[in-house]
Amino acid sequence: MHIKYLIKRVQKNRPRQPLKITIVNNHTGKKKLIKEEEKDRYERFLGQAINYTTYSFEKFAKNPGLLIA
Repeated sequence: MHIKYLIKRVQKNRPRQPLKITIVNNHTGKKKLIKEEEKDRYERFLGQAINYTTYSFEKFAKNPGLLIA
């Protein structure tokens, strides 16, 4: 709960650039319905400006350049 509060506070108090958040939370075998529900929850909380990826943490950890420019 505290992390959600901190993220929302930062998002609301950024005067210049909107907060960009990338979600890396996939894994092999994750069902499509679960992914859709999860994405909907993030969008309800953070708005449409999220980048919801299909990457697993393992894939991201092996090559962070996939998402960090």
